Amino acid sequence: MKKTVSIIIPFFNAEKTLSRCIESVVKQSYEQLEIVLINDGSTDRSEEICKSWKNKDQRIRIINKQNNGVSTARNYGIDYATGQFIQFVDADDYIDKQMTELLVEQMRHNEQYELVICGFQTNYYQKNSQFITPYVPHRSGPLTKLTLLQHIGRLYKETILQSPCNKLYRTNIIKNYGIYFNENLQLGEDLLFNLAYIDVIHSVYLLKKPLYNYTIEQENTLSTQFSSSYINEQRHLHHQLKNFLKKYHLYNDENKQLIKQTFTEHIIYGIAMICNPTNYLTAKERKEKIRTIINQPFVQRYLPYFNHSKQGKFVSYFIRKKHIQCLYYFFTTKYFLRRRMYHLFSLLKYYNKSFTEGLNR
Repeated sequence: MKKTVSIIIPFFNAEKTLSRCIESVVKQSYEQLEIVLINDGSTDRSEEICKSWKNKDQRIRIINKQNNGVSTARNYGIDYATGQFIQFVDADDYIDKQMTELLVEQMRHNEQYELVICGFQTNYYQKNSQFITPYVPHRSGPLTKLTLLQHIGRLYKETILQSPCNKLYRTNIIKNYGIYFNENLQLGEDLLFNLAYIDVIHSVYLLKKPLYNYTIEQENTLSTQFSSSYINEQRHLHHQLKNFLKKYHLYNDENKQLIKQTFTEHIIYGIAMICNPTNYLTAKERKEKIRTIINQPFVQRYLPYFNHSKQGKFVSYFIRKKHIQCLYYFFTTKYFLRRRMYHLFSLLKYYNKSFTEGLNR
């Protein structure tokens, strides 16, 4: 008898993308589903869209709640889930038709597997164009917990580790160990949820296929929303991951190097957000915020770890020399060119990623 998968979809004012998301779940080749839609206090047509789909498919359950954020909504979904497995999908994304089937297939193939992880792809929409970038694990197949932890730095750098949406979990493990999303965090609650889950399991299966589709609309990207706490929040997550690995005596060698490199990418991203023209800061305010970041002692300590990319080398040089003007014009110019030549930027990023992966094989 097929086991049921509870697919949890939290949503808030997602009328533009919700129907596409639900349709991709309803049409899964694996049909033994419980589709749990968590309405996080929407004020648009989202609930109406859900009711329309529920009339067509009795596997759908709609849970209404007050608006408290995505973590609270996901936790509601966990409590309501009755399936043997749990899968998460965000309302502005969609999934490959065979995603659930392929994930469950590995769980059923070996009852010892307690987590299945696949790849994903980003779909960036700009005007009438769509740019797709796939991200998959650097290896595939079964892994013991020890082997997973030995490779966790690379999975973190590949952005395979962080999200809950490219994974299939066992419901009994989540509920028996009381694993929930931290409702007090605005950033990184996904990573901490996954670390808590990994902490109590013994074996994992990696699937080298991009089955989850992460959607990015140009006007809705995170980089347009400057947050003065972004780098400090990333620093907190960096310490959480470091301490997690230290517990297993595995914060060393490649893990240490890759995790530190990834943190420098977050520092670069934080500076880039300051220079984004849509955040309405004045040039003087931008430069002052850049000054505050690069004068932080921990940023100076991490300078050796910026050199893994061409951009990182430029940025580390400017930080070392305290060239605030250069950093400001570097990222301002980059945004200007990117907006006008996005297709070229995407191709360069794709081919550079493919070349780098080829070297690492």
